[in-house]
Amino acid sequence: MEKLLAKRARTSSSGIYLAWRSLIYKINMYDQTLLWQQPIEGLGPTICVEGDIVYAYSAQVESFVYAFQSSSGVPLWTTVVAAYEVDNGIQLNELLALTVVEDTVYVLARCGSIYALSASTGEILSYCETEQVDEMNLGTLGLLIVDTILYSAHFHILNAIDSKSSQVRWQTALPKGQNVLTLSMSGGRIYASADKDPEGSYIYAIAPENGTWYWASPLLADPIFVQPLYRGEYIFCTGATTIYALAARDGHEIWEHHVGVTNYHPSCSEGEHLYICLRGSYQRAAESLCQEEEGTLLALNFVDGALHWSRAIDFYPTMFHVKRGILYVRAENRGDLYAFDADNGASLWHVDPVINEASENFMIKPGFGSELIVIP
Repeated sequence: MEKLLAKRARTSSSGIYLAWRSLIYKINMYDQTLLWQQPIEGLGPTICVEGDIVYAYSAQVESFVYAFQSSSGVPLWTTVVAAYEVDNGIQLNELLALTVVEDTVYVLARCGSIYALSASTGEILSYCETEQVDEMNLGTLGLLIVDTILYSAHFHILNAIDSKSSQVRWQTALPKGQNVLTLSMSGGRIYASADKDPEGSYIYAIAPENGTWYWASPLLADPIFVQPLYRGEYIFCTGATTIYALAARDGHEIWEHHVGVTNYHPSCSEGEHLYICLRGSYQRAAESLCQEEEGTLLALNFVDGALHWSRAIDFYPTMFHVKRGILYVRAENRGDLYAFDADNGASLWHVDPVINEASENFMIKPGFGSELIVIP
């Protein structure tokens, strides 16, 4: 069954997927035609494409999880995971994050409940309770689940929890005053970024088996609000204005490069280069930004951080993705999608904002979709 699913993924999943406001839509990556679109009331910020299925969820309305056929957009199932419940103006069961692990879909609710659903049928399999999500730990919204073990953080405390039984496997504490903002795993290690406001951030490498620290990085002057990017021997961290490269072996800093206002958009990498999108011009200070929409695309050499190319653009890029030598970029407040040559920044094509026209056809509450996924 797994082999058949992998074969189908290569044929039916290929394309460009965007979640924007209350719409999910798919574009043909070869001729840039719109293949399908699906409106979802209160669409959550992220979607997942696994095998030949697109998974999504609704935010700030009833707690729904959805599955669509990736080739056609046809709905496969819809599941209500929790009732609408408000306390002091807060929707406690609002869904905040989604991930897919093998044949299970996991979603996180604001109250701290994590639901496990069958990826093929949408049936609720189990759920576990964690700490309620508040404004102080919004950086930990990503769900890190490996072999049914949930790795989570609450302020400076890290936990490993069995997602089926809710049993705590281990718990470890970082120094007080360092709030964990992101958790991720690469190369058999957990990496945590911890903010020590207002001084900066630390990156920790942690053993997933027992929570033991391997190392802690030196203090990075910027807060690290997005998950670092891992490439072999390197860890790349995106700060407010600076990109840092750390050694995965022991956490020491290899290089740093002041680039300008990142707005904490995650960087991406392919080949020998690291790609970054900026608000405003290269190395421009945040205080000097004007109201006009403008941005910059950068390519850095990931070994030494040297600038490979820089391209000014007349829009502010909010989502981007690199795949097979092409940098895909979406403009803020438009449905426009652009493609650039990843080797030199040359413009390749531009898709008209079909999504703006499509949005007017659906009388639904606004959503928060903000995801770009490219599958060759």
